[in-house]
Amino acid sequence: MFTIKPCSIEDVDTIMDMQDHVIEINNKTGRGSWYIVTERRDLVEGLKNNDLLVLGAYCNGELSACIAMSFGDPHGMFKTLLNNYQNNEDKQFAYAKMAIVKEAYRGHGLQRTLLRALEAEALKNPQIKYMGAIVHPDNSFSLKNVLAEGYENKGRAVPDPHPGYPRVLLFKTLDRP
Repeated sequence: MFTIKPCSIEDVDTIMDMQDHVIEINNKTGRGSWYIVTERRDLVEGLKNNDLLVLGAYCNGELSACIAMSFGDPHGMFKTLLNNYQNNEDKQFAYAKMAIVKEAYRGHGLQRTLLRALEAEALKNPQIKYMGAIVHPDNSFSLKNVLAEGYENKGRAVPDPHPGYPRVLLFKTLDRP
């Protein structure tokens, strides 16, 4: 049984350890470009300033998986997609990133569960209308999970948010109750 709740500054070391382990595994299997490193200082700063929401899946008190959401259009990807919205309208976007699931907990639907939980959090803000995510085009696992949650594959992310790390942009209009 998993409990989903926000992560805090106290979870940063565990999140960073999880990320390092995932990157190590991906590098060994030739999938090093599948995952983009989140720097510790960015994680801490985002949590302190409430610019970043990190949700964790906990099993028996252990952080088993996490996903983060930032707000706005940090790379200008949505602006291109939505025909150059006005600059002050970027608050209508939430952006899922940094999905990490420990190996022992893969196959339990945690990425999808956490993505749905992020969407529920985004819906608490009446300004947010859209959710986006970027995924490496060869990462069939994450692509399948995100598409299964109703996101549309909009093709290569433009502008490239992480040069040298190809990404596709996945996009969804949030359904408000």
